[in-house]
Amino acid sequence: MKRGIKQLLNLIRKNTLGRGGFAFILAVILIIPATVAAGKDVTYEGTLQGANCVHYKLECPADEAHITMEHDFVLLLPNGDHYFLTNLSRITKARYATRSVRVSGEIKDHEIWVDKLEVKEGSQYRQVWSWKQQQEMYKGGGG
Repeated sequence: MKRGIKQLLNLIRKNTLGRGGFAFILAVILIIPATVAAGKDVTYEGTLQGANCVHYKLECPADEAHITMEHDFVLLLPNGDHYFLTNLSRITKARYATRSVRVSGEIKDHEIWVDKLEVKEGSQYRQVWSWKQQQEMYKGGGG
């Protein structure tokens, strides 16, 4: 594979471009994947729902027996869009299943890398999880 890429780059450099053109094309090739891979920071409000219920568009019960059987949970927005919360543990998502939440993080496709999870209590939101706190806990040898 490496040999094929090397041969392609040599062919491009020798046959079609001068030195400056080759450097430009190489820079573009290296920069585009980094730009495409970067996500966008978002904050969404919705509810945590079972992934199966959302996928099959079912109204699922909020009882403990059903929550126990769900393999994963997603953030369901009022407009019907949903996002997987990739760095939250299943147990954290299950703890707040069916509750109104606010999630802040980096979105890419249908996934959010969560920086902060807040749960609605009355008319206010209370932070219940953050990536920064999670990292600090692991640095200290805990949890």
